[in-house]
Amino acid sequence: MKREPSKVTEGSKQHGPTNPADAPLGKASSLWTERKLDALHSGRVEKWFSLNDKVASRRALRAGYARVKANRGAPGSDGVSLKRFTETLERQLDKLQEELGSDTYRPRPIRRVHIPKPGGNPTRPLGIPCVRAGSYNPPCG
Repeated sequence: MKREPSKVTEGSKQHGPTNPADAPLGKASSLWTERKLDALHSGRVEKWFSLNDKVASRRALRAGYARVKANRGAPGSDGVSLKRFTETLERQLDKLQEELGSDTYRPRPIRRVHIPKPGGNPTRPLGIPCVRAGSYNPPCG
């Protein structure tokens, strides 16, 4: 028995069909409500819509910041250290949430460093995002 897709609310943006088994649960677990997880695991999900409102939530931004802090994030191309970002955390998260909500967020360039590599080449490139960019972790990113 084929189910009809649920009605799309005004303002939703369709991102096309997605296989629920490919959903990034581990990486974006702070975005998923119990209801969404139940639908995902039961196979009732046929289409996915924009998650921007979930990604820009304070809960998701705090979870992203916690990941950066746990990894002892290094300064990116803007030179802002984790310590300096933490000192103005609420203001930084407010601004980031506002930019994400108004679709004006633009990530800073990635800082490229070369780190030692075992084996053939003496170094390998590593990209370091800004601490602020690390606090925003899109589900597909």
